[in-house]
Amino acid sequence: MTVRWLPEAEEDAVAVGDWLSERNPRAALAVLEHIDRVLALLDDGLEGSIARLTDGRAARRWPVGTLVIYDRRRGDVLEVLRVFDARREPIEK
Repeated sequence: MTVRWLPEAEEDAVAVGDWLSERNPRAALAVLEHIDRVLALLDDGLEGSIARLTDGRAARRWPVGTLVIYDRRRGDVLEVLRVFDARREPIEK
């Protein structure tokens, strides 16, 4: 399977990495590596719970600390929709 990051998810991950690296570069690296490990598991077939985003998209969700990875499968492609900080305003219905 192939992992494809949608632009919004890439922006989310960059923002998280930038914010953390200003405060603790080691923590930023650890979080981004954790996201990569989770995506590898999801790519191998692990599935999170079902969620509906406020924009109407159906997704699966997988928590990574205070972050939530939202993804969906399209054929043999795992699309990363968002990497969202769960402490913010919810993006789920």
